[in-house]
Amino acid sequence: MEDILSEIENQTDYLFVSNRDVDLKQKVSVRVKDQSVETVLDEVLKNTGVTFTVEGVNIVLSPSMVGTILQQNKKRYQGRLLIEMVNL
Repeated sequence: MEDILSEIENQTDYLFVSNRDVDLKQKVSVRVKDQSVETVLDEVLKNTGVTFTVEGVNIVLSPSMVGTILQQNKKRYQGRLLIEMVNL
């Protein structure tokens, strides 16, 4: 993702801003030509858990609420699972 964002910065006047919660090292692939920055970012950030907002010449990257909730709800359980079926 970092390379694609750098290329967008090189080809436009936009600068990217993000915090530590955004994983810029994710592997993404996109092939576009003559598209708006917003369209490219929609494609690049699809399924990454990252969203963006445009604020002037800055594009702010932040974790999506869905990605944040999924990360918070990831729990690891160990042991046996017993499921009891009950007719209601």
